[in-house]
Amino acid sequence: MFALVDGGLPAQAIVPMPKLLVLRGDVDVVTAGPLGAKATSETDVQLVVEGKSVASNGIQMVEKAVGSHRMYFVIESPQKMKSVSVEITKPSGAPTQFTVVGAERPM
Repeated sequence: MFALVDGGLPAQAIVPMPKLLVLRGDVDVVTAGPLGAKATSETDVQLVVEGKSVASNGIQMVEKAVGSHRMYFVIESPQKMKSVSVEITKPSGAPTQFTVVGAERPM
């Protein structure tokens, strides 16, 4: 899988288009604390962290301990999607430090 420079994943890069699309990402947390996850798309995107559905669309906060964590973004109607973009952040002033696996520098 790849993304454009702006972080978006164009729908035409996914062939054939499935009825349900699941994107997986890994985050290594170095200092525990809250993480924000935001997915932007033309269709609903559900965030699933460690087997639990957190919420759909918008920015969602999850508390993470030190260690490796897997996040899933479930797109229920990918045929309606033009692109999807996922952003992992920390709240302002939070002690959280993490690296998105595959990224070049810690956040």
